[in-house]
Amino acid sequence: MSKKSEDKNRLRLIYFLILGLIPLLWTFINSYFDWGLGAVQYGVLGIVSIIAIYSLPKVGINVKGIDDNWKSDILIGIGLGFLLIFLKILNLVGSFEYGAGLFSIRIFGAGLIETSIFFIVMIAVVFKIGFKEEDNGWAYFFTCLIVGFIFAFFHYAFITQATTGIPDESVKISLVSGFFISATIIAMIWGYVLKWTKSALPLIISHMMLNFYMLNKTLHWINLGINSMIIPWIHNLILPINNLVILLQLF
Repeated sequence: MSKKSEDKNRLRLIYFLILGLIPLLWTFINSYFDWGLGAVQYGVLGIVSIIAIYSLPKVGINVKGIDDNWKSDILIGIGLGFLLIFLKILNLVGSFEYGAGLFSIRIFGAGLIETSIFFIVMIAVVFKIGFKEEDNGWAYFFTCLIVGFIFAFFHYAFITQATTGIPDESVKISLVSGFFISATIIAMIWGYVLKWTKSALPLIISHMMLNFYMLNKTLHWINLGINSMIIPWIHNLILPINNLVILLQLF
């Protein structure tokens, strides 16, 4: 692949990340469900991702983007998302629901920005610095394993929060260890999908799908109407427009 094509692929991902920051900004402004701080945290990670994706190639670290096969990558991402959901239903990837969250934080923040910072940026950095991009089969495996551990540690607070009300310490330990292992395995799967497709899109889509599935089990978005806040930030976007229409009807 030419340098021009690689630059174009990275720019596509940067544009995608910029779009993903918009709902986080909206969440911060409105602080729905007191998730304003979370929006700031993911917003900062998003900006760091954008800077890293733009800058790392200048120091010789190869960073993947969204390539010209984006249509097939979307299908791969959807298929991978359904596979992860299926494994979740079978409890083969542990249990890691963590209560009520916010759509824009967990779908755009986690699905898009976590994917970029951990798998697009961090895999490239670890692979370059740790193994000099010399892939003998094991090098990339250990790269994915290291990033998987970091990814699992990053989510550690979520599972500890979810197990706060469980009195049995042995059950808590089982849930936390199960989550840690499952998060690491999922991260490694995403790492190899990235290597196979050479595109960020399948990871982003499947991450969003998995997060939506898990949160929907808690919040039941699909079973609620728009007036019951099927997606909180969309509902609150429509509400002022509706009020404006009502106001105009008074004149």
